[in-house]
Amino acid sequence: KIVSPREEEDENWKYEIDPEIEATLTEKQKRRSGVINEIIISEREYIKNIRLTINLYQIPLLQQNLISKAESQSIFGNLSVIINVNIELLRDCISQAKTSQGRSIGKSFTLLSDYLRMYSSYISMRQTQIATVSNLMKTNSAFYSYLKHTAAKPECQNLTLKDLLIKPIQRLCQYPLLLKEIMKFTQTDDPDFEVLQTAINKINIVVNAVDAVRQTEDHLQEVVEIFTKKLKGVYKIEPDFKVLVPGRRFIETGTIVLSRGSSSPSGTNTLKLEWKHFSLLSYYLFSDLIVLVESDGKSTGSSLGASTKETKRTAKIKVKDMIKFERVDSVKQKDKSGKAGEQ
Repeated sequence: KIVSPREEEDENWKYEIDPEIEATLTEKQKRRSGVINEIIISEREYIKNIRLTINLYQIPLLQQNLISKAESQSIFGNLSVIINVNIELLRDCISQAKTSQGRSIGKSFTLLSDYLRMYSSYISMRQTQIATVSNLMKTNSAFYSYLKHTAAKPECQNLTLKDLLIKPIQRLCQYPLLLKEIMKFTQTDDPDFEVLQTAINKINIVVNAVDAVRQTEDHLQEVVEIFTKKLKGVYKIEPDFKVLVPGRRFIETGTIVLSRGSSSPSGTNTLKLEWKHFSLLSYYLFSDLIVLVESDGKSTGSSLGASTKETKRTAKIKVKDMIKFERVDSVKQKDKSGKAGEQ
């Protein structure tokens, strides 16, 4: 069902203090009112963006069978629940502003803090969300075309689907800052002061989880950089390979020395350690697989930062093999049988 605007979200509505009351307020109290107005205006804009995400992307993509229900859930999660929580928050903020001149605005945010689990759920699926969108853009041309066409619409204001999907996380991080700004202009003996502090503490617990999500996004970006700009021939080895997989992160790159042993003439198991029995092979190690590539002649143990710089200025390197960790045991077994030429 398409989410419709509500009366309380009229963009022409503005929180204004009664002139008679305003004349009795201190400068600090007037500044407090200004922050409350900023919260209401920005909350209205945030809800508008979530509505765009649902109405222009989630619903049409499903209706046109461009994505499955499972893919829709992986991308949009519980946005339809989140938007209703924030609509109620906006309505309550406006109600407080109208009835108490904003003196009890802290109570409005106890509503949000009580429903933070909704945001926790959305944050926890962020990695899957990024991977799903990226994979669909590569494998589903109709999905890619729809996203490109929709982002060009005037109402999107140049915001892509990826821009819109990050909005809930960005908004959550703004709340503690906005509430702290209100507290700066609230007397410590004001009943609302303690309520605001409680709301900030609860919100900060979830905001801390956002920091972990951002670190995960950095890891994902590093993975994308390596597979798209550094390596070539990946899909010849594994046609259905997915670059973005939940939990995957880049660890290191380097060069390893491979030995090719041969039995001595006497039939003993002593290896002849001659240079012709050794070769160099470079690798890229990820949390779930190792990618073996043609040696580029560089030294071993390259750091994460160094590999990123090399990615930008060197030609792509041909991939020789990709070994997922579940394959490691079978490779070892093959080597023990004496049939493997290299390891």
